[in-house]
Amino acid sequence: MIKHITVIGAGSTGHAVAAIMAMRGFQVTFHDDARFSKELDAVKELGFIQLRGKIRGAGSPAKTTTDAAEAIHGAEAIFVHVPSDRHEEIARRIAPHLEDGQHILIIPGNLGAFIFRRVFQEAGRHRQGHPDREGGQLLPLPPVRSGGGNRRPAPESQGQSGLPSRLRHGEGPKGPGGRGGVQRQCQCV
Repeated sequence: MIKHITVIGAGSTGHAVAAIMAMRGFQVTFHDDARFSKELDAVKELGFIQLRGKIRGAGSPAKTTTDAAEAIHGAEAIFVHVPSDRHEEIARRIAPHLEDGQHILIIPGNLGAFIFRRVFQEAGRHRQGHPDREGGQLLPLPPVRSGGGNRRPAPESQGQSGLPSRLRHGEGPKGPGGRGGVQRQCQCV
């Protein structure tokens, strides 16, 4: 059951997703690098992110940090909300800190799964898996596995690129081996 989420990207989408996921009961860590300290410090200072518009309310991330190791440690799902020209930068920053079985969602995808896969392989974080055939415009990013070799990943671990709009606290992978679990938890709008 996914309870701990890290949201990477301190732009408007990252702020919105961090707030929404916190409002839905998840323990959210909000992360970006030092270039975004001002934005992250504002969230720390206020203690919440205010949403105005179609979705209204205030969400309080449990933690905001510029430290990648702190942000990634213990996260069950990592939502990457940065422009596609930052995908390689983010993949390189988080690769040394990834833990087995973490789910990674890349939003916008823009084929970011291929960039992340290449960077993770270069870093010795081999990922293997299968495409998710359950619909949507989601690209597979198989689960994190430390070390090399041909170790098969846990079937319940997978990553997608897509928009996690309907993830509810306490939901976890469903069905045999959890195939498609993250997609079902993060149904696209």
